Amino acid sequence: MLITLRKHRAVLLLAALLATSLMGLGEAQGSASIGVQGFVYGPNGEPFQNASIRLWGFYLEAETTTDSTGHYELSATTTQGFCQLYAFYDDPDTDGYDLLPSQRRLDTGEDTTLSVNFTLQPAATVRVTGQLKPVESTRKVTKYAFEVVDALDGRLIELGEYRLTYGTGMNVQSYFLDLDTMTLIVPADTPFWVEVSSSYQHERYPPSRYRRYRWGSGRTRIETFNEFSMAEGEAFILGAGEVLELDIRKYSLTADMARIHPMVEEVEVDLSEVEGQGFYVAAESHGIQEAKEFLSGIDEKIESQEYEAAYVDLRQAYLKLLSVRGRLEAAVYEAGVSLKILMVFTAVTSVALGALLAANGILKLLLTLGSFASMILYLRQVFPGSAVIEPGSFTSMAAASLLGALLVLSLLPRVLGDAVGEGGMARVGALVAVFSMGSRSLRRRKLRSLFTFATILTLTMSFVALTSFSTSYGLIFNRYGGDKPDVEGIMVRMPHYPPNSEFEKGVFSPIIDVTIEWAWGNEGVVNVAELAENIPSLRPYGRIGDWPIFGVIGVQPDVEPLMSLIDDAVVEGGPLREEGDCLLHRYMRSNADLEVGDQIVVGGVPLRIAGFFGGIGRITDVDGETILPNYQVMVSSDPVIIEVQVCSEAEVVITTLETALRIDRVHVSRIDVGLEPGADLETIGKSMALSREYRVWISEGGESHIAYMGSQIGGKGFPIVVPWAIVILNVVTTMLNSMFERRREIDILSSIGLNPMHIAGVFLAEASILGVTGGSIGYLLGMGLYPVMKSLAWAPVVSQKISAVWLVAALGIAVASVVFGSVVALGWSVGLTPSLTRRWNLGEQETDFRAEWETRLPVRLSDENLEGFLSYLMSYLERFSDYESVPRISSMRLAEEGEARVLSFIYNARETSIHATRTSNVITLARDEEGAYVPTMVSKGDRDSATTTGAFIRKIVIRWSTEQGKKA
Repeated sequence: MLITLRKHRAVLLLAALLATSLMGLGEAQGSASIGVQGFVYGPNGEPFQNASIRLWGFYLEAETTTDSTGHYELSATTTQGFCQLYAFYDDPDTDGYDLLPSQRRLDTGEDTTLSVNFTLQPAATVRVTGQLKPVESTRKVTKYAFEVVDALDGRLIELGEYRLTYGTGMNVQSYFLDLDTMTLIVPADTPFWVEVSSSYQHERYPPSRYRRYRWGSGRTRIETFNEFSMAEGEAFILGAGEVLELDIRKYSLTADMARIHPMVEEVEVDLSEVEGQGFYVAAESHGIQEAKEFLSGIDEKIESQEYEAAYVDLRQAYLKLLSVRGRLEAAVYEAGVSLKILMVFTAVTSVALGALLAANGILKLLLTLGSFASMILYLRQVFPGSAVIEPGSFTSMAAASLLGALLVLSLLPRVLGDAVGEGGMARVGALVAVFSMGSRSLRRRKLRSLFTFATILTLTMSFVALTSFSTSYGLIFNRYGGDKPDVEGIMVRMPHYPPNSEFEKGVFSPIIDVTIEWAWGNEGVVNVAELAENIPSLRPYGRIGDWPIFGVIGVQPDVEPLMSLIDDAVVEGGPLREEGDCLLHRYMRSNADLEVGDQIVVGGVPLRIAGFFGGIGRITDVDGETILPNYQVMVSSDPVIIEVQVCSEAEVVITTLETALRIDRVHVSRIDVGLEPGADLETIGKSMALSREYRVWISEGGESHIAYMGSQIGGKGFPIVVPWAIVILNVVTTMLNSMFERRREIDILSSIGLNPMHIAGVFLAEASILGVTGGSIGYLLGMGLYPVMKSLAWAPVVSQKISAVWLVAALGIAVASVVFGSVVALGWSVGLTPSLTRRWNLGEQETDFRAEWETRLPVRLSDENLEGFLSYLMSYLERFSDYESVPRISSMRLAEEGEARVLSFIYNARETSIHATRTSNVITLARDEEGAYVPTMVSKGDRDSATTTGAFIRKIVIRWSTEQGKKA
């Protein structure tokens, strides 16, 4: 079939489609007049009346028709060096075209008068149906050409000077003869096939950021030229006047299949290369298998003319292959980046492990070096992509990581140990001390630490090796909404508009004419109904009396599928049918004193009231949502916060589409597509979503589904929730046992001045140390499970967690489990450890921006130790009675109110030159239901001052409790 010749011709043809004109090459100096006359005859020599004669230069220079004798005559003045003269006849009483047009080149460089006769030969018609939807693109194909080729020699058919080339552009016969671009006039009784050449913007997803690798180098081009043939058997042969319909989808899908199959082989080669470097590619291999399953039944669907279903499968197979290729590229790229980060983490983990296992400096260093050497050799063996790095470079990188970690971690305590916060409290230094105490505690309790470490290790290994999360781009098809739609069919909206500011919330992208034309071209479409609505606004579009109009709906009464329901909602007056008419809510009749036939103005457009409605808001569209439009509500002005809400029926006016579009900021927001009976709504809806990046809703059987192209997160392997919960419960039990075991140690820590936050920090530090070391080592061990799983007959379909991001995630899982378990245990152990948790309740009285804040102090007093507690508290407060004291306690007074005791004082501390903490406080010691005295403090002042005062008093109470415990 002369493939090389066809490709060469296709490139030349499509290049010509991009040129501005074919005729500009013959432009002459000045202008010349030309006169042409002659006759047009049929195949048997009969003259044709009303045959069209056209003279083309750069533009259409002149045109005329023949008279009853078949004679024509025309004249023109042209600046072109040559022109083309066309003779064309179409019998309006027959279907298709019966005669082949004829063409003659005329030299027009000088004034001339010519006589040109035409004899038109028998012809047939080919009508190309269906949409040209290349599998690679979601853009509309606007550049295409059809060449009628001789089946005997594979060359373009040329009868005289008439070349049988049709389609779009300015150099095809469709343009010169004003034919439909999908209609071909072919010679009768001549074997032929049709060559299709198209140009379209290639798909840009997924973007290939990893050009350094072979399979990512420049395979995506912005503009793609494509060609395929439309032929059955050896050739088509049509008789005179015969009409043949060819569905272009049949042939384009077959051509796409021929391009996708080599793509499968290329991706499989890429997968083999990546797997050979040590990567675990079970998930990618499964993706290729899914693509093959999509491709497996396409031939049968094409044969049975299920073109839309075939396109859906082919498009999804293509996207699946793109996704696999992108993941392979990303895996190789991220492995090289993550290896360096993993070396640093391994060095830090080794230093932490050495500090955990030994307190002696020399032993600690030896353990650090030994653990680092073991882990770095292990990393060299199991981490994919590490083998491509030379051993010398690998060793240098590892040594630099270890030296950096040792230097930083050795200097950090010395630098931070001297850091002092406000008020003289060494907060950072205390943090270092807390972690040091936690490390010593773990060394003392080796067995408990080992068991906890093992649970964390198991959790992290399971997360790394047996779970998988990945993103992919493709068709998303989900159930939408809960309400039952009132109509079946397909709805199309433009992609979601991301607001750039609060004031753009609710803004939508309008439906354009190209989208409507595209919708009509889909299979089985019998109706396309446009609906217009307003852009949501803070301000009304108009007022009727005192009533604002925030919503405008524009419908096409003759084609709108919801029109019968809108008619049923009219309670007075007539239905909406005429341009310029409108419907209002029935409340307008009484509240605005309106009647049917009255004139109103909305958005500067006059409207005549045709009727009043009620219950429009209950009408639901294909997506199961109300047809009422939205408006904006400002819920906060500083900062500006705007919410989008549905208009009430009384705020909406319904009119015709053309009338609504005359109102500013009213646009077509959706189209409802009706299909012929028996059409497969789901398949066609999915095909529409795959071929264009619109949002498509499908309503069928009382349910609504949405289909659109987008990114989605997929999970494979085993769920991590169960082992994570088990680890948390183990940590809770371990930490509770630890705290009960260390009750006396907690008392000692309190007595030496550590507050409850420091004490809790010791336990959290232990948990953090176990989480970080267990998570890091667990990640490395989890990476080592991939080679083992690869050798198994049954390999879990998971994506390998190569990226350093997954190391952070693994650490997060490990640390979160132990910290969460520790926090739960601490919460259950409030009887052991004093808590800083405060429940501040706002008092009922507020004056001059001052409020009352109440808190209960963490102690219960018997009659025997009441006086001792009061004496201790007052003597402690008297230490701060000097004028220079920070804080300063003044106006202290103790009183008796029945059995209760009341201690009042003023707390005053100047923190900065412009801010001072001052509260007026009353501590009341009253009996509770069990007869014990429970102190409650009420502080008057701002919240921060009350918090500071409460913390100060609670420290005194905790100190008294500790000293009482020692005496006991």
